[in-house]
Amino acid sequence: VFFLLLTQSKAAAQPTYFSSPYRNKQTTRMRRCTLKSSSIVVFLGALTILQNNGVLALLRKNKKYPEGKARQFKAENKDYGVDISFPTHHVSVSTNYAWLPHNIDPKNNPIPEEYQGMPIQPLGDRQAVYNTFMEGCRKYYDDEPEFCDETHEERVVTSLRQAEAMRNFTKTGFEKVRAPSHVYNFLKTFWHDHKDDVVNEDEKIYTNFWASPQKHLDVEREDLNKDFEATRDTIVDGLMDVVEEWMGMKLYAMDARGIRTYTEGAIVAPHVDELPQVVSAVINIAQDVDEVWPMEIIDHDGDAVNVTLMPGDMILYESHSTFHGRPFALKGRNYVNYFIHFESAGVDLKGEEIEPEHENAPIYVSGGAWIIDEEGSWFQVDENYEGYTLTTNSMGATEAHHAAHFGDVEKLSQLVNSDDVSKLHERDSNGWLPIHEAARGGHKEAVELLLENGADINERTNIDGTGGSPLFWALRMHPEDHPVVELLKGMGALVLEPEEL
Repeated sequence: VFFLLLTQSKAAAQPTYFSSPYRNKQTTRMRRCTLKSSSIVVFLGALTILQNNGVLALLRKNKKYPEGKARQFKAENKDYGVDISFPTHHVSVSTNYAWLPHNIDPKNNPIPEEYQGMPIQPLGDRQAVYNTFMEGCRKYYDDEPEFCDETHEERVVTSLRQAEAMRNFTKTGFEKVRAPSHVYNFLKTFWHDHKDDVVNEDEKIYTNFWASPQKHLDVEREDLNKDFEATRDTIVDGLMDVVEEWMGMKLYAMDARGIRTYTEGAIVAPHVDELPQVVSAVINIAQDVDEVWPMEIIDHDGDAVNVTLMPGDMILYESHSTFHGRPFALKGRNYVNYFIHFESAGVDLKGEEIEPEHENAPIYVSGGAWIIDEEGSWFQVDENYEGYTLTTNSMGATEAHHAAHFGDVEKLSQLVNSDDVSKLHERDSNGWLPIHEAARGGHKEAVELLLENGADINERTNIDGTGGSPLFWALRMHPEDHPVVELLKGMGALVLEPEEL
């Protein structure tokens, strides 16, 4: 059949010349592109014969998958869940291989007790991978090797207990999209300009940093980026609409971790993130790999989904409740991502308050969760578990910062009439006051309310008071004729620039 096809095609082909868009001035590409109808008939006939004889199925079966075992497994339309690629709900992975007698011939081979309830392991000896991971950790912490075991036992217990107590806000728990082009282009340019300025990242025991060190590049480093505050605004504002739309709520940026570079052999253990962050975004900036390096996510149905990113791709995921990690070792030189995390502002996209499932708990806590006791407390209800402590966000923002940021005059008014009025004039860890948030956000009524209740019209940002004034930040974000700018100018406000600028 192949011989017939080959001879017919050669006999029928007529040379057709065309100018290639990739040619240089001296070359022209020639392509034989005309086949007689008889050749097409022969080709289709050959495909039919191959299909009927199972040859195509055999070829597909023996196809090589450069993506690795997990991707191959998923490509064959099979599913797996937790404790298959890496310990997630337990401190070991499944060793219940498909070739064991009780799986091959279950009628004549009862399931041994050690395999009762254990899912079938399709990915090979993943326990050996985990053992190597832990041995490397113990060797690094040779003075206290038990620290490794205790930490990963805590990772499993904490992640599981937290995840089961959380409220989910999206259908699957994750979404892959393209990053806004201006955000990606900025990050890509910054990375290429400053990739030699990376520093070793702090030790993160959820990764095998002892074998594959991670590098960090802070996009807000003043020595690399004099306009770092504007950079933060560009990134946060550029991502906020996309993330808020997906989550269906207003958000507040928590912790911009900057650019992280993973190196050859890197592994990230599955985990959920610390509260109160509820959603995270990861943008791939660059990669030099031999195989795609998937991010494994356990979705809301309990299935493992291997998500691959190319430069410019972004993954959003509910990091408070969705297990996520990279359990398969990186094969390649580097993989560069940008990370940022968000917490909920407690209101939906229309600005209406999201009703908590329990009146004494944050909105991200499930109403029927173990974390809430009979008296309504959700902080510590399990005598064998330390529980959680609610904070506002990692930058020290208060309710007043949130309200001013979103122009929530009603909430600010409540604070004015309560015992918490002092929060109107508290700084966050960056030295920002609610008046700065309101001015930058362009919320005239919020600015008026804050000024009427004691805010200093020329107060500067930064802990040491060397930052910008409210009018400076308003002009930074809005035109001269903006209502907030006109209000501040009319009241005699000064444009005080940050001293480092």
